[in-house]
Amino acid sequence: MLKASIGGAGAGMAMAALLSANAAEKLWGKIFLVLSPLFAVILSAVFEWVLISMERLSRAKKAKIRHGLVQGMLTQASLTPERKEQLDQELIEIQNEALRWGFTLN
Repeated sequence: MLKASIGGAGAGMAMAALLSANAAEKLWGKIFLVLSPLFAVILSAVFEWVLISMERLSRAKKAKIRHGLVQGMLTQASLTPERKEQLDQELIEIQNEALRWGFTLN
């Protein structure tokens, strides 16, 4: 969230810096100065959405890989009860993460 806020604030400051002192007195300059903060907020929201989407995709990919590995390990016949319990706990944690982030493991 901090990265997105910095990106939005930087964009707003850059847009305001583009406007010279003489242009600020004209009508289009005043409109630009009024809309710059709005554009910066919208840009910040878009950056935040992109970052969250990328993190969600990354987590989903990693969780699906871990889920497949754990399920594969659980099918081994030579598992000790302690190891089976650890793998069951890992499977529960992976499923909880999938629920928390809203993706499926299939």
